[in-house]
Amino acid sequence: MSGQPEVVSFLLGMGLSPNQADTSEKNTPLHEAAICGHSSVIRSLLQAGANRERVNNNGRMAWQLAAEEAHLEAAVLLRPGIMGKIVHGLYASGIKPAKNLCRLILKVRTTPFSELAEDDSPERAKLVQLLRTYSANPDKK
Repeated sequence: MSGQPEVVSFLLGMGLSPNQADTSEKNTPLHEAAICGHSSVIRSLLQAGANRERVNNNGRMAWQLAAEEAHLEAAVLLRPGIMGKIVHGLYASGIKPAKNLCRLILKVRTTPFSELAEDDSPERAKLVQLLRTYSANPDKK
């Protein structure tokens, strides 16, 4: 999904802040783009200085909202690092993770290795292999 990056660029050019939160949920444009999986809008907002660390009323960052909706590209844009490499590695390997697996590999409170140790399915075995390939720290979240 792409959203409307031209409209976003126009509004940012008119002086709208990329960090302006709405009055109800305190979602920023980045949160809203993440929920919808609008990767091109996310790129525009990040280039304009959007704060990827900002939380909404529910204590959720934009990447978490993207992950909950299984918008992998959006989640990776918003949370660069090892998880991004793993997700891209999955797609490069021809694996299209199911929605629940997407949530699993982008979880916040557990480490990738601790989650993967729960089950020995082929998908999880490939994830462990990718983690090792990228020298992932088994204790890092």
